[in-house]
Amino acid sequence: MRTWALVLFLAAGAASAQDPAEPAGTLDRIQTRLRDNLARLPDFTCRQSIQRMRRVKPDAPWEKYDTMRVEVAYVGGEEVHGWSGSKLGEKELRELTGRGSVSTGSFATHARSAVLGKNNGYGYAGETELRDGRKAIRYDFEVPKEVSVFKVRAGAAEAVAGFRGAFWVHPETFDLMKLMIEVEEAPGLPVAALSEAMEYERMTIGEGSFLLPKTAELLIELPDGTENRNVTQVEACRQYGAESKIQFAGTEAPERPAAEPVAVQGGPVELPARSIVEVHLDTEIDPERAAAGDPVRAVLAKPLKASEKVLIPEGALLQGRLTRLEREAKPLPHYVIAMELTSVEWAAGSAEIRATMEDAAGQGVMRVQKTFMPTFDRQRRAPAMSILVREQQKGQGVIHWDARQSRVKKGLRMLWQLHGPGLELR
Repeated sequence: MRTWALVLFLAAGAASAQDPAEPAGTLDRIQTRLRDNLARLPDFTCRQSIQRMRRVKPDAPWEKYDTMRVEVAYVGGEEVHGWSGSKLGEKELRELTGRGSVSTGSFATHARSAVLGKNNGYGYAGETELRDGRKAIRYDFEVPKEVSVFKVRAGAAEAVAGFRGAFWVHPETFDLMKLMIEVEEAPGLPVAALSEAMEYERMTIGEGSFLLPKTAELLIELPDGTENRNVTQVEACRQYGAESKIQFAGTEAPERPAAEPVAVQGGPVELPARSIVEVHLDTEIDPERAAAGDPVRAVLAKPLKASEKVLIPEGALLQGRLTRLEREAKPLPHYVIAMELTSVEWAAGSAEIRATMEDAAGQGVMRVQKTFMPTFDRQRRAPAMSILVREQQKGQGVIHWDARQSRVKKGLRMLWQLHGPGLELR
């Protein structure tokens, strides 16, 4: 699968060319309603669950290849993203995903561009019904490339594209109900067609009620006929403050291990050269249900020492998250499970870490040999396969998991190298 990320950026504009059949003042009421909603939006954060699928041709069934759970915050009129428990905005969404397609701008930018854009042409399409039977007023709109600031990005390349679409509003409240955007051409980029549909509803944030996208569906067609599809659900929205800690429900930090004497209680600690630690997985991973962004924990199996002095005791708790979880069909059905470990805690202290997995062993782990021709060895006692040459990224670990094994169970043995020059204990 080609590695590329696509991000949408919208910020256009809207002026009215009214259809003769349009009731006077309807578009003005819609725009006033939306402006008021956007002006009152507080800083807030929500959880996004993104299910990503692909198919090789239009009549083929969709195949899910991964699910992501990320936090998205709307702060100061801008969207920022991050994993649960991490600092938001350190990476763009496309950097978190690493590959595949993603879209940004659904909280405010898309609606502002489509409904309030100063250069948009509008057409009143009358009253209609949505698929769920709700009545709505529909408007069509179009923004030519010459006045568009809609950007489609693939890797490091990007292009300005014209776009068109439609939006539906409630016939009495004039609340936005649905928005669809279509791009038919992105010059110079590997995109044949692109569309995104968002459905809106009112959500309570703090003491107010605000109109936000509840679901979004992104469709991308590539020149070779391959199609990518993302289905996004938005939930758990709450007001965002300077003291807010971003953490998914049910992922509260466990109690620290029992106290054990350590050599240093605070300040920088120099790591021994090539510090390799053995850890045992302390989180069961169900590949069918887990998603990138989910927290993972591991326990230090042996103390980390320097000159016989204990730097980090046995039983210390390492925390991190899944960064990738994809199902692959070739050369044999298996899951690619990537994770990172970001901190270590024990009774006497804690520290942020950066580490790279050196090895993993256990029933279900497929031994990988890097080659230029992928194969699978059925004769070996332990599953083993050769995969296309792929570099392991520094700062993470990747496990190829046999799909015939239902879950990655607690106790999986892993070896990780800690990257120096040292740890800053806190």
